[in-house]
Amino acid sequence: MLASTDGAGHASALPDRENRTMQLSSIAGSIAAAFTAFAFAASPVSAQAPFYADKTISIFVSTGTGTTYDLYARITAEHLGRHIPGNPRFIVQSRPGAGGAVAASFMDAVAPRDGTAIAIVQQNVPLFQALTPDKAKFDMARMSWVGTLSDLSSVIAVFHTSPVKSIEAAKTQEIPLGASGQGSETFQVPTLLNATLGTKFKVVTGFKDVSEIDLAIERGELMGRGGSLLSWTSRKQDWLREGKITYLTQVGIAKDKTIPNVPLMLDLATDDKTRQMYALLGSASAVGRSLFGPPGLPADRLTELRAGFDKMVADPVFLAEAQKRSLDINPSTGAQIQDIVAKTLATPKDVVDQLRKILGM
Repeated sequence: MLASTDGAGHASALPDRENRTMQLSSIAGSIAAAFTAFAFAASPVSAQAPFYADKTISIFVSTGTGTTYDLYARITAEHLGRHIPGNPRFIVQSRPGAGGAVAASFMDAVAPRDGTAIAIVQQNVPLFQALTPDKAKFDMARMSWVGTLSDLSSVIAVFHTSPVKSIEAAKTQEIPLGASGQGSETFQVPTLLNATLGTKFKVVTGFKDVSEIDLAIERGELMGRGGSLLSWTSRKQDWLREGKITYLTQVGIAKDKTIPNVPLMLDLATDDKTRQMYALLGSASAVGRSLFGPPGLPADRLTELRAGFDKMVADPVFLAEAQKRSLDINPSTGAQIQDIVAKTLATPKDVVDQLRKILGM
């Protein structure tokens, strides 16, 4: 720019002011550009890919293939990924042994804690810990519970040949019920009812599983058994259609919606201590088919898993597939099941000791 002069021939100050203005404008532009770059760099959440992108989540199942635990794990593996940011892949791995204790111990001590390992184990594992804390190499209260696909009520049921058709009648006449062993609900429920309500169930042990018990029922050697409601509805639909099965009582925290007229064992308790024992034994039904991660799962990963689970169990596509496979879906949230497990393991010692004594433990 040309300099101008005043009447005395001195240079005018106007060009200096314009130069300073241009310099300040240039500096301001540089500051604005730097600020924009800083703001972009300070917002990594918008730039980073989700944690689960390109990840694989393992679901460890504490049984072999073909069980209801395995079936629930596999339908989860097929559907949960699309409800989690990053759309992770899933694989199902069997880790059987000791009624679920092997898988529970693995999750407690070995499984990765970054959200890439979850598990589904037998529903009585928290009860096992409560009754035999010295044998449990895990703490189910510390696990990161994702949610329950379905609570599974248990029942005592009798065949149509049984002269006993109600709990009241079972107090007056002895009938033989099959059981697979002291650690099974097929043994524990009728044994507890005998001790607390005065029923006269003759509990016959030594059967390998409910399939053997059902054969003995057909042969007339037994009059019924305990066990999950699902073990009747999924395996003995012909008996149910023909009216050959009568449910005497159901075991759990709340009544199963499909059998509302069958009395809940919890409601049969005659005193508070008995009610607490019934609740402890019934807690297994509430756990049902639940998914959990190891202790110490990062809070944000657990939040993503729980939110994805909640979306999945409300997804019409998932529900239609579950119905096609005859899998009941009656979900509970991760927070709800975490509370149930915590209460189970906080049962007063005197109640636990009395139940152990009744069960011969």
